[in-house]
Amino acid sequence: MWLLRISRRETAYVNPADASDTTDGEDAVLAQGGHRPLRDTMALLAGMLMIVLGAELLVEGAVSGARSLNVSEAVIGLTVVAIGTSAPELVTTIVSTLRGDRDIAIGNLLGSSIYNIAVVLGLTIMVAPEGIPVPDEVLAADLVLLAIVAAAMVPAFVSGARLTRAEGAAFVATYLGYLTWLLLARV
Repeated sequence: MWLLRISRRETAYVNPADASDTTDGEDAVLAQGGHRPLRDTMALLAGMLMIVLGAELLVEGAVSGARSLNVSEAVIGLTVVAIGTSAPELVTTIVSTLRGDRDIAIGNLLGSSIYNIAVVLGLTIMVAPEGIPVPDEVLAADLVLLAIVAAAMVPAFVSGARLTRAEGAAFVATYLGYLTWLLLARV
């Protein structure tokens, strides 16, 4: 409810005509064929189901293939599982960006990152009887590299509150470089 209230205030700030709290405004939208709650809910659920199933199939197939090639569990997690479980966020972010909903794109990226670190990692560690051992190879290289890349990206985030295509290309190139190093060094 709090997020909806903030969203309405933000919408009113951006475009006061879109922020009507009256039912007359909602009736006008419905009369024009706009929002249909049941149809929108069904489309949302179908989309969520397809994204989850697609990610599951991607991860299952890739993990099976990687295991058949005797790839280590750490490399599988750092590549296949990471890409597969992030694919839904990627699709959602690209679609919302193409539709002009850039706030949703940024919120999705930040929200999923915070959720993955705080909730997924936190709950996983809480239910593991002996905790989760972190392999030495991850501690020695991947976590150090993560910290270095995060620090190196700070200037991009404070360069006027707008990320450019060049910065986006640098992000992608950095990740592709990391994947290349990971696959050459660990496989």
